[in-house]
Amino acid sequence: MVGRLESEALPVLRKFEVTYYRNQDWCRAFFYAGGSFAANNVETCTLSPKGVPAFSPAAETAFAEIEKALEHSGSSVHIIRGAAGGYEFVPDCFGCGTYYFYVPAYTLPSDIPGERLHYPLNENWYRVQQDWN
Repeated sequence: MVGRLESEALPVLRKFEVTYYRNQDWCRAFFYAGGSFAANNVETCTLSPKGVPAFSPAAETAFAEIEKALEHSGSSVHIIRGAAGGYEFVPDCFGCGTYYFYVPAYTLPSDIPGERLHYPLNENWYRVQQDWN
């Protein structure tokens, strides 16, 4: 999965300088170089206490391009957060506690036994498994 995300989705995320992408049936939100937008302004969707405007035509186009890239990658990712040259990908698996991180030349974070475990996948990717209790 991470290989397909790297080849299909990362180029599009970088192109639009995405910092937040969320695509769920109840929430569509998108923060990128062109601004911050949401189809549903519920604070739990945007993770922002401020109001976020509705999608502009340009934001709709960029969002659709990212959605297509994710679909083409075969990934079921519904949340992406970008920061510090990397990205966090949250798969669509309610309560599974699995996250994928793309961070070039990362240093694997320390585990918290019984709570949060880190698994190296390759030189740019690692997976986190987090307990939800």
